[in-house]
Amino acid sequence: MRQGFLEGKVVIDFGCPSLEVRTMEKLPFKPDPRGGGSGLFLN
Repeated sequence: MRQGFLEGKVVIDFGCPSLEVRTMEKLPFKPDPRGGGSGLFLN
């Protein structure tokens, strides 16, 4: 059974929580719903 795309734990270092990632999966590409082509901002 697939649980999710990140596996790890939350750790507290110097009073700040952070995520210690053990494994992760690459998500499928999803096009930008705003449109506009490449997604690069060129002036």
